[in-house]
Amino acid sequence: MRLAFDIEDHKRAFTIFEDEIQALNKEINDAEPGSDTPRHLRKVCRHILEYQPITKADEDALAEYQTLVKRVKVRRGEECARITTFQLFHRAIFDVWTAMINRAMECEVSLSASVDATVCLVDESLQSKGSFFDFSKRYMQETVFQGHRIKAKEATRVALAHLILSHLGNPAVAAAVAKSLISDDTNELAKELEEFGLDEAQHLGVYLQKEKRRAFVNSYKVDLTLSTDERDELAAAEAKEIEQEAERRAGKREDTEKPFSELVSEYVREDTIEVLDLLKQELGLTVDIRISGYDDSDVEESEEGI
Repeated sequence: MRLAFDIEDHKRAFTIFEDEIQALNKEINDAEPGSDTPRHLRKVCRHILEYQPITKADEDALAEYQTLVKRVKVRRGEECARITTFQLFHRAIFDVWTAMINRAMECEVSLSASVDATVCLVDESLQSKGSFFDFSKRYMQETVFQGHRIKAKEATRVALAHLILSHLGNPAVAAAVAKSLISDDTNELAKELEEFGLDEAQHLGVYLQKEKRRAFVNSYKVDLTLSTDERDELAAAEAKEIEQEAERRAGKREDTEKPFSELVSEYVREDTIEVLDLLKQELGLTVDIRISGYDDSDVEESEEGI
């Protein structure tokens, strides 16, 4: 329950909901005697608090409920992080909690401390109304969003967990989370958490590169940021690679060249490095995020969990 209510963004969302219910009750109590207004307002309250349905015949109650929902959405848009409106983000928080439970067990402290650490870390990641997770950030594209739309798949949940945990790579965040786990001698734990955060950022980088590669292969033929010569070169290399692979499968070749794969790697590598440098700045890391030494198999395994 504490994960649902102790996170600051969740508190704001609950306050918005609570304010609307109180305003609804006040309107009911302040209505003139004999007025029909309280009847449909009470139906709205019972629908929200007791899950009693509003039928299409209750037009006034239905209209009032829809108006209330719109007010809540407007206020949440103004006061809360947009990323928290997605179920995948909340599921990612449980992955983060699992990581903090493991740390709590290593430190031989209560599981309650793991909740404190999770709340602290999520609060840090959602600073400034969750601007870190805005779809316009380049590191959010391909990993979490495709344009404005969230990528509705389990790998997105894992990517979000990596992004939250990557905040531990910031020494100040690592120190704050360490203090929420243990009260004394936090320096060593803070260093361990910082290393863990950097490792999470590297795993995110691997997934980012993999998804950028997938997107590039699927779109290069219509990508107008590439010149005609570049697109033609890529198309010719792809055709050659496909032909050689077909010959290998037919037993006509023992091995194949990878001209297309190599070209794609060149295009994607530069973009990935730029995006990871932006992520480093956003996280406030003191070292670069580099993904040498990692490969796509790390990502395939991590999609099952952190």
